[in-house]
Amino acid sequence: MSYKLNKTDGSLLVELVDGQIDTTSSDITLIGRNYTGFGEVINENFIKLLENFSGTATPGTPITGQLWFDTSENRLKVYDGTTFKANGPIISASQPQMVAGDIWINNDDNQLYFFDGSDIVLVGPPYTSAQGKSGFDTLRIVDTRSLNYTVIKWSVGNTVFAYISNDTFTPRADDVDLLPGLTGDVLKGINIVDKDNFRIYGVSDSATSLITSETDPNTGLLRRKTASQFLPSDAEGTTTGILNIQTKGGLTIGDTGQAGLNVSGTFLNLSSNLVNQGFRLVASNVVGQYDPIRVDAVNRYMGINVTDDEPTATLDVFGDVRVRGDITIEGSNATIETSTLSVDDYNIEIGHADTVITLTGQIDSSFADTLAVGDEVTQSHTGNTVVATGTFKEYQVDTVGNVFKLVIEPVNNSFLAGSDQLSITGKGDLEQSNNTAISPSSIVQRSDATATGAGITIKGAPSNTNANDKTIKWTNDLTNGPFFELNDSVNIPTGETYKINGHDVISSGALGTDITTASGLANVGILDTVRVRQSSTIPGPGLTITYNEGTTPATPTITTFNAGLKIVSQSAVDFNATKIKNVGTPLSARHVVDNPSDTEDTNDHVVTKQYVDTEIAFSPVMMQIDTTGLPTANYSSIDEELQSMLTFYQDPTAKTLNSVANIITTQYGGAVTGIDVAGSATKETISVDFTGIGGADGGQNPQALLEDINFNSATGTVSLSVTRKKQVWKVTDPGSGKVWTKQSETNWS
Repeated sequence: MSYKLNKTDGSLLVELVDGQIDTTSSDITLIGRNYTGFGEVINENFIKLLENFSGTATPGTPITGQLWFDTSENRLKVYDGTTFKANGPIISASQPQMVAGDIWINNDDNQLYFFDGSDIVLVGPPYTSAQGKSGFDTLRIVDTRSLNYTVIKWSVGNTVFAYISNDTFTPRADDVDLLPGLTGDVLKGINIVDKDNFRIYGVSDSATSLITSETDPNTGLLRRKTASQFLPSDAEGTTTGILNIQTKGGLTIGDTGQAGLNVSGTFLNLSSNLVNQGFRLVASNVVGQYDPIRVDAVNRYMGINVTDDEPTATLDVFGDVRVRGDITIEGSNATIETSTLSVDDYNIEIGHADTVITLTGQIDSSFADTLAVGDEVTQSHTGNTVVATGTFKEYQVDTVGNVFKLVIEPVNNSFLAGSDQLSITGKGDLEQSNNTAISPSSIVQRSDATATGAGITIKGAPSNTNANDKTIKWTNDLTNGPFFELNDSVNIPTGETYKINGHDVISSGALGTDITTASGLANVGILDTVRVRQSSTIPGPGLTITYNEGTTPATPTITTFNAGLKIVSQSAVDFNATKIKNVGTPLSARHVVDNPSDTEDTNDHVVTKQYVDTEIAFSPVMMQIDTTGLPTANYSSIDEELQSMLTFYQDPTAKTLNSVANIITTQYGGAVTGIDVAGSATKETISVDFTGIGGADGGQNPQALLEDINFNSATGTVSLSVTRKKQVWKVTDPGSGKVWTKQSETNWS
């Protein structure tokens, strides 16, 4: 007879069959009557109950009221019929389901709540963690006399903005850190931390006038002054006295201090204080006001007489400029925007760089003081009569080692580094204060190498790369010799010729008659007439053209057209076993699949190895697999095992991305019906005497026991079913390399 096991509420949990155990109705094993080996099961049930099903996994078949010790949280939980709930406060970032008496900690806002059965009540703090600490804190502060005072700290959003005290005292040094932001004594009242920026908005009666330090003799009280007795800051005002500003800070003008008049050192400054604020000096004439000087602060430009416009350069002058002296431009570029440039001299020099000579020592100061711009500097080279000369322009101090540098304008020959002495005409050799001669240690001077790239540039259409500029530049090519290079065409007028060494090279319509050789000629355009001798050949790099006068051409006729070279032949083209190289690979349909921006080549093309490899790599894989009995033990699904088979059959790394594999799968199933096993069996028994044997059946003789059983032939019906499907797989790359990925599966019917 089976056991009927009921829960506390009387409801049936399970009807337990004799000789069986139940592991599905609860998290302990329930034992049926006469179950063999029940001792182990009972002991294990006791252990589970003792440890409250300790583990990280939730018990799979809990009963309401069941305990579970969650080792991942080290908390004891009880099952309420729906979920396991932990004892103690509920910790959650969102409001949970609560019953009366529950306590909830919002671990996002760091606030504590309790539920009284009808409302969720905030215990504290009144601010969330995102809002920051806000409100009052009561502090106990000890002063320098060891007396205790109570101070209220007032904060908003983690920022302390005021302290409130009922007394005035000086905090001791150990308690100063308890009052961050407050310096000096604690005063009776509200002590604002940010005294310059914090404001209390509203009306204060005592602020209707200002208290001065003067005493009213009639009342004995400090004298007060009303607003009418002061110059207003927000309107026009008038004073009958002298306005004295007794500070170099001077006068500030504007609602935000845009301008100022002040003294700095020995300078009087009229300043513009606002960032990027311009400046104008305004004057008047019979026409009216105008600004002869205007400053663009953003670009640091100053304009003169640019009244109707803003300056567009560091110095922008609208009108004529006359300079009664030399002009030296030390910038990288000089631009002259004029339709006509007139130069009185007959020669324009380019690359007129100065020579900079670094000396081996410091020039004697008394000698250096005698140097004047225009002095002649000379150097006689040892062992020969070569003399280098230049005109002195300036000397500089090298910040490394405090060695003087001479800057001269070269006149004749090159200065050399070494022991050759430098001298100044009329003043003698360069010497140090100890009368030691000074020679050049290094020299930077112009040469053919520094002249490389020099020339003329005519600006073309705007381009970030200056690709449209027209240039004439000189290049010191050490391999091929120096030359001038033009980056655009050269036009020679009709009647004129281009000459080399006095020989006509080319005219408007023909090469010069002196041109007899063109050994490097590799490409010739369309020729109307070609004259060659009978049976002669015109050689070219890898090409021979044969022409026979008076015969019908049986050899290929070679012509050119826009797409390249076309060979029209009445017979096969014989390359005499020569390999054809550098043939472009035609774009196949397979290529276009992975490169949709390209277009398939549909004309006749020479097939290359790359083309063939691409087609082979993209060609579809065909497989037929019997999936009966799959997956095997090593695989979690049929698709996983099919992927392994497909990878073994065809390595995806050898295929092109998006290559396809078509797999036909076959799976067999069936059932057997109509076989009567019990009816086909015959049994044989034996009689046994149990006399003297105890037990319920003792003494009841004889007892018939089963001795043998035989089965006769039985017949039935076997039904076999076959399921066939088509699967499509594709080569993909998820980021870790090429793999076969299933795309679709279709039943075949």
